[in-house]
Amino acid sequence: MIEVIRAPAHLAVQDLGFHGHRNIGLPRSGAMDPAAVQRGNALLGNAAGDAALEWALGGGSVRFTQDVVVAIMGARVHGRLGNGMIRSDLVVSAPAGTVLEIDRFSWGRFFYLCVSPSIAVEPVLGSRSTYAPAKLGGYRGRRLRAGDIIPLKSANEKSEAAVPAQINYAAATIRVSRGPQSDLLEGRLLTHLLQNSFTISTSSDRTGYRLDGPAVDVAGLSQILSEPACEGAIQITDGGTPIVLMADGPTIGGYNKIAVALAADLPVLAQKTPGETVRFTLI
Repeated sequence: MIEVIRAPAHLAVQDLGFHGHRNIGLPRSGAMDPAAVQRGNALLGNAAGDAALEWALGGGSVRFTQDVVVAIMGARVHGRLGNGMIRSDLVVSAPAGTVLEIDRFSWGRFFYLCVSPSIAVEPVLGSRSTYAPAKLGGYRGRRLRAGDIIPLKSANEKSEAAVPAQINYAAATIRVSRGPQSDLLEGRLLTHLLQNSFTISTSSDRTGYRLDGPAVDVAGLSQILSEPACEGAIQITDGGTPIVLMADGPTIGGYNKIAVALAADLPVLAQKTPGETVRFTLI
């Protein structure tokens, strides 16, 4: 088991998410950086969809009450595992009683603690992910806090899946395709998106990443009747602000969607912290 000693502001059980339930208003949710979870699980010999702990917004500590092997993936963090220092993309054994202490992040927004044997919270709708807005899934439908005990499987069936290549998280350009309203205002909004740089707003979260940047003329812009929306959709608010829908983003919406970020690039965007700059290119 894993015992939470000191929880950061965001610590939750996440896997690759809920699939096939958008018709009932349930987004994918799951890991903001699913590529990191898949890589960690592959390095451990776990199934690709096994759950991990998603950790963000500060330091904290957990204790392993049984022998485990851990993989630390995603954001670059500084801390200790027992008496040893840790680094990202690390796979190491942790005997029962070992404490993992995270001091700070030096790069990125989400780091993932994958373990073998893997996390064994009860699945809901085929996933162990936590969708906190609906208090659904994960550990009691909420983020983890001090004193929580997360169960682990008694043993894992080993997978021999290939280890995915490491993503270039340093990339500053996100690839997009046209959205259903890309021609709105004679394509002016899409052109503005493609020709300018934007910074990640402090208002960004698992629902959506709000982008700060040069003002755009939105004269004549009107909302549309609510229609389906997908993860990666880039919406334009009435004030002209772009918002990229992320893992917990709504399944319908009335804002115009001028583009959709490529799914393969969403992990790169997810790891950008407030103040970092991104650009967009059309494919």
